[in-house]
Amino acid sequence: MALPALVLLLLAGLTAVNAVTTQLRCVAAARDVALAVARGEPGAEAGPGNAPDGATIVVIRDGNTVRASVRAPVAPVGGLLPGLTVSAVAVAAVEPGLTVSAIAVTAVEPGLTVSAVAVAVVEPGLPG
Repeated sequence: MALPALVLLLLAGLTAVNAVTTQLRCVAAARDVALAVARGEPGAEAGPGNAPDGATIVVIRDGNTVRASVRAPVAPVGGLLPGLTVSAVAVAAVEPGLTVSAIAVTAVEPGLTVSAVAVAVVEPGLPG
């Protein structure tokens, strides 16, 4: 009688560990993308390498800051529990002298790599 409850508890614990790991990967990806875009580098190389499979990365410029948001689904271990979504947001100040105009959205599909994210960096003095 106690074995099904023990198995369910084990699956819930493994799902919680998976959710925490996915959350940490979202935090790392958001931080890397926000810092890269704020420095004037393309965010395409920074985020998807750390982002979990199925993650959605959104980069928005707001005044002198860049905000990167990463959301990722967490699949339950065993498929018996409902899935959940974790997210992380990182904000970085734009480097002085750079004008960053960015609104970018990308999704990291399982097993695929993202080749480009629409992030535009306009250098000072250049038309943009």
